[in-house]
Amino acid sequence: MTLLLFVLGSGSAFSLCELLSTSFRKWDSTNVVWDMLLFLSSRSKMVDDSLYILEKMRDLNLSVSTQAYNSILYNLRETDKMWDLYKAIESKNEHTYSTVVDGLCRQQKLEDAVSFLRTSQWKDIGPSVVSFNSIMSAYCKLGFVDTAKSFLCTVLKCGLVPSVHSHNILINGLCLAGSIGEALELAGDMSIHGVEPDTVTYNILAKGFHLLGMIKWVWEVIQQMLDKGLTPDVITYTILLCGHCQLGNIDKGLRLLKDMLSRGFELNSVIPCSVMLSGLCKTGRIEEAFSLFYRMKANGVRPDIVAYSIVIHGLCRLGELDLAIWLYDEMCSKRILPNSRTHGAMLLGLCRKGMILEARALLNSLISTGCTLDIILYNIVIDGYAKSGCIEEALELFRLVTESGITPNVATFNSLIHGYCKTQNIAEARKVLDVIKLYKLVPSAVSYTTLMNAYANCGDTEKVDELRREMKANGISPTNFTYSVVIKGLCIGRKLEKYNQVLRDMASEGVTPDQITYNTVIQHLCRAKDLFRAFELFEEMKSRNLEPTPATYDILINGLCFYGYLKDAERFLCSLQERDASLSKFAYATLIKAHCVKGDPEVAVKLFCQVLDRGFDVSVRDYSAVINRLCRRGLAKEAKFFFCLMLSRGVSPDLDICRVMIKSSDVLAWTIKAGTLSVEKLSHEEINFSYWMVPSATNCIAVALASSMDRCHLCIVLLIKHRAKQLWGSLNKHKASLVVLLLESKAVLSSSSSSEGKLRGPNLQPILITSIFWDGTQESEPVLDCDIL
Repeated sequence: MTLLLFVLGSGSAFSLCELLSTSFRKWDSTNVVWDMLLFLSSRSKMVDDSLYILEKMRDLNLSVSTQAYNSILYNLRETDKMWDLYKAIESKNEHTYSTVVDGLCRQQKLEDAVSFLRTSQWKDIGPSVVSFNSIMSAYCKLGFVDTAKSFLCTVLKCGLVPSVHSHNILINGLCLAGSIGEALELAGDMSIHGVEPDTVTYNILAKGFHLLGMIKWVWEVIQQMLDKGLTPDVITYTILLCGHCQLGNIDKGLRLLKDMLSRGFELNSVIPCSVMLSGLCKTGRIEEAFSLFYRMKANGVRPDIVAYSIVIHGLCRLGELDLAIWLYDEMCSKRILPNSRTHGAMLLGLCRKGMILEARALLNSLISTGCTLDIILYNIVIDGYAKSGCIEEALELFRLVTESGITPNVATFNSLIHGYCKTQNIAEARKVLDVIKLYKLVPSAVSYTTLMNAYANCGDTEKVDELRREMKANGISPTNFTYSVVIKGLCIGRKLEKYNQVLRDMASEGVTPDQITYNTVIQHLCRAKDLFRAFELFEEMKSRNLEPTPATYDILINGLCFYGYLKDAERFLCSLQERDASLSKFAYATLIKAHCVKGDPEVAVKLFCQVLDRGFDVSVRDYSAVINRLCRRGLAKEAKFFFCLMLSRGVSPDLDICRVMIKSSDVLAWTIKAGTLSVEKLSHEEINFSYWMVPSATNCIAVALASSMDRCHLCIVLLIKHRAKQLWGSLNKHKASLVVLLLESKAVLSSSSSSEGKLRGPNLQPILITSIFWDGTQESEPVLDCDIL
């Protein structure tokens, strides 16, 4: 019967009833077979089928067992049909009554559940602990933990023994209410009631501490569980993983996941994996997230919508849109329907990349496919338009939102305000602020601050003050950023004498100046050459226990260097290094550039070496900036040092460095003669290409810099008369890209009937060799594809 029911599935009640009616009519056990069919169909949650079978049994005057009735009652406990079925049950038992209580609790009819619990029908049997558990659980879910606790006393008065589950229900309710102390006390009293905490109990307590951010106590609870000889389960590990990720201890989390596997837990739950995926993505470790994601699949764990959404969101946040789109397509191909979070991540990623047209195309496709879209998805694209300065497109999409019957929220209008401010249309932005009220919405601090920022940038402090008064009248509390904007307006409007009054206003409203507030004023004072007052504010900032940010140090060092106080800047930098302050590369770069401009390369070299030693990411632009300034000062020797340092670090020179070298003949000649990289003469000296170069007075007229997949190559081009002799340095035989830059040549070409193109004039232009093809044999010649820069 079980196999037949499984094969035929839902909707097979009619066929099965016909089969029983014809085949088992005269069989002595007919009632048993029908009752078994009824019970199995209800246990299989085939509700309509079980009700049909029940009606057929009544028509045939067949008796129904209490067990079968209870099974159907359980399936109907959240519906109004529960009462009709309950009344039809003749022989009710404890399970019948507890099912009704549970059903009433699930329907949030708690008063009816309590009343039913007290009914006279319980006299023979008496209420069960299971029924009390249902009521306590319902009250805890509604937040009425004290009421739930009173029922535990009732359980004891009825002479019943509360189960472990009874205690766990209350402990969980207390933890969710933040009463972790009471939860611990109740867990400690469990032994008084004859029960002991189990793994679930400790998991609940650990989760409670985690919700309060008390991660240290999570480990304490887990240790107590281990001391009791209890074995952690998947939930235990998941809570610990959440704690590690919350503290940013991703490596510890990965080790814990590995320990979980070593203890025999199979990677068959998507929840702990999703927790680690989230932690890895939030910290930018997307490659490891990808590895874990596909390890899940290899272990038979089917990633769900949550896992896919986490990785897609992480990819979009890091700008890896190609991978995000690929994963999105894979998810759809597996018939895992993307949710609003997934779509939001894709739209946000596209907008951040400046791919606003692609974001709008995706939004349109979602609209056309009939997906239910919320205002958040529209807001993402509207905000993308606004930040790109496309206010007309943002307004067009806003009209579409209102025409679709979707109610915009404050964030929608904030984006429009930002868009108008970005396009310098502050008057229209002001109108949008008023329109918010027409939609029965209250402007937020962001609404006012965005508009105030636009006025502040114009130095219109009167409008800024007007909006601040309006905020106060509407009961909207200004934020730290709001006051930073106010102070910026004072700085730009040259009304810094009101600064102290603004600080008093902040104090009266309970807003403490933050680093951004101080940085705003310090930057203005540095620009105004009031460095003394700037450093006074810097000291005041520290006295308020506000840790200066790297931006604070950058502003001060830049101010000192800009006005030529290099010694003071160096001393300030040294003091920061002694205090192990968090410094940015910009602070060092500012001093390095200043010393290069001043013609003090020794200090520049020392500071640049400090940048390298501190592990900053030094790019070709950093080398280029230094070499450029040194060449302008005629410091060829120092420029050579930085060029060699750059090559030794595996950094390939770029076009800017080559242009600088052209302007400095000393550096160019040295580069050619120094043999920075080993070179050997090519077997074929003549090269065919479409432009012939004319030599200058010197025979060395060009430097070619070749970049291959593995390293930088230096190639020197010697052009003599109308033929080119070339020395190569370990160049790939088949293909390479070169930049050839020519020294100024004073020779002028005479007219020639040759079909080859000739460059005329006193200056030879740089030539970009886009590719070289040569197989290295004497029978063939290298062929170059070139473009004039």
